[in-house]
Amino acid sequence: STSDKCAQLQLLTCGDVQAGGERSAAILGQLRKELGEKTGENLHDFCWGRDDRVLENKPRQSVGSDINWGIRFVNNEQVEHFLKEYCAEVYDRLDKTMHSAGHVTVNVKKKLYEGEPGKFLGCGHCLDLSRSAVPGRVIASAEALFKCVSTLYKEIGLPPEEVRGVGIHLKKLQPRQTTGGSFFKAVAGTTVTKAANWSHVGATPREVVDDLILEEETNRSTETSIDARKEQMLVPNIRNYFHAPAFPSTAAPLEDNFISSPAQ
Repeated sequence: STSDKCAQLQLLTCGDVQAGGERSAAILGQLRKELGEKTGENLHDFCWGRDDRVLENKPRQSVGSDINWGIRFVNNEQVEHFLKEYCAEVYDRLDKTMHSAGHVTVNVKKKLYEGEPGKFLGCGHCLDLSRSAVPGRVIASAEALFKCVSTLYKEIGLPPEEVRGVGIHLKKLQPRQTTGGSFFKAVAGTTVTKAANWSHVGATPREVVDDLILEEETNRSTETSIDARKEQMLVPNIRNYFHAPAFPSTAAPLEDNFISSPAQ
């Protein structure tokens, strides 16, 4: 083995490899000769703390949970209630990973002692029993998971008072199929409604449609409208400078009567 070959070379620790100087190159040559070019070079680099291998995040392979403390059942109704809530928790963990499961395993601990263990409500010395199944369809809901887990638990056939631990594990995870464009496209046969517009209150359907069409046409010609407004603003219109109330006893003032200051 590799350790035996290193022992023959009297290289038992990283310090032995890190001899330094010319001896370090000689040690590298010995490792290459005894272990092979690649293995010898890698072992030499590892002893010096050098590792250029690329780290990759491996996808999750399973989702599950084990409860081995505080499990004390009296009847099958308690077991069923526990499994239903337990399946909801495990499926919630699966749901957060955006996966579905194609393999289910149920682990149950059977007590092998009388009375209670030394640790309060602990599992104590137990026999581990398990059952697995590959459902016809992937597990895509808490209800489907509970149905499968309940069937596997019944196959184990352990009396409720002898159970000291339960575990549920999901494997063969498959990414869920999602359609990115569905969030922005209306489903066929449905209509898209606009936000409430208080100006439409009391209006006839024809008036509402005309208003929406006009609004759409206005949005399409936004740039043209902005340019037109700019040109309008550049043309002086003295009647827009002031909005004073009409004179009580005289006719409306003429443009020539206005001065550059609002004070008259």
